[in-house]
Amino acid sequence: MKYSFAKFLNPKVLVRELNKMPPLHTQIMDLIYPESVQVNHPFSTIGYEDLPQAIKNIPLVSRGSSSYALPLDGNKLRFIEPQNLTPSHFVSAAKLNDVRNLDVVGQQQFLNNKADLLRQATRASKEAMSIQSLDGKITYDLRNANGAIEKYTVDFGNIQTETVSAKWDANGTKASGVIKDIGKMISKIKAKSNATKFIGLMGWDVFAAITDLVNNASSKLPIEVKEDSVVIGGVTLYVTSASYYDYTSKQNVPAVAAKKIKIIGVDAGFRFYNCALDSVEEGFTALPFAIREVRKDDPEGINLIGQSRPMPIPDVNAICEATVLQ
Repeated sequence: MKYSFAKFLNPKVLVRELNKMPPLHTQIMDLIYPESVQVNHPFSTIGYEDLPQAIKNIPLVSRGSSSYALPLDGNKLRFIEPQNLTPSHFVSAAKLNDVRNLDVVGQQQFLNNKADLLRQATRASKEAMSIQSLDGKITYDLRNANGAIEKYTVDFGNIQTETVSAKWDANGTKASGVIKDIGKMISKIKAKSNATKFIGLMGWDVFAAITDLVNNASSKLPIEVKEDSVVIGGVTLYVTSASYYDYTSKQNVPAVAAKKIKIIGVDAGFRFYNCALDSVEEGFTALPFAIREVRKDDPEGINLIGQSRPMPIPDVNAICEATVLQ
């Protein structure tokens, strides 16, 4: 009988085993696109109606008159066609010859180890796309049918920007100015979105500048410096080392540039869609992650292929960026 991992790759069995594994933590997805905003989308494309809409209060209408139609925001993006994430791992016939002699528990553990590699690559790729989305535009590496790397682009529109009153590392900068800058950024976000909960992202240089500002103050400031964050006016600014690898430039790209910060209204319209898989075997089901097997003849073995069609959808009106260092 030909060996197959099919019984272990059944979606119910796979999900059960994945849930036993240690959770994968990626800072941007954890903060901006947590499980509460992740949606299994049953279609192969994401339509305009699925994009974030800022819903404000509306006027009353006089009795007996027609309803008040909610206005559209004029976004020119009509639909998005997410592409595939398909990491693969080859298991040779020689290895399968050993695996088939294991008991069911051992075979399951062998497959779990391979599945873990595929899910880590998938999660890291989702994190990379999430990082890019915070600039309002995804420009992600895509390998075409000829094997060449080109760019896959989705433009959600411009994020908001703010000019600070004085650079935070300049001589004479006051804590009150920093607090006001954060307040201005939040006000910009609230004017165009439904956000009520705000966080910030910054690199180590900005973190150091704020720490110096607090340490050099002659009196206690309403700024709390923690090991990995700073709390200003109830808004937590997290230090982030999150980055992704760009296959075109062959460099790591940070989530936030060294001299900048981002303030984000995380409870606005952010969504993370997992679209229907391009898989007959999976019945074109919308899943965050699946694995299928493909037999290979030369050399003989089985290719385990991870499958996902992710798309982070940012609310560009709920993101405000500022250059805060000289």
